[in-house]
Amino acid sequence: MNINTAVYSVTEGPHGRWILYREGIAIGRDLQLGFAIQQALLLAHRENLEGHAGTRVRLVSNGSSYDLTH
Repeated sequence: MNINTAVYSVTEGPHGRWILYREGIAIGRDLQLGFAIQQALLLAHRENLEGHAGTRVRLVSNGSSYDLTH
């Protein structure tokens, strides 16, 4: 099995909107929080099913980071 420690991050952006990143590269901007989290979890789940164990999802808000994949 290929070990991949990719991280999807949902980070607070301007005006109450959220940005979705994969490994530091923005892949979605100006998103609502629920949609951004849903997309991150779906993408990470797909990678895990493809054999990339360890793909994580984090929520970053006000300087704090929360792991959403536990």
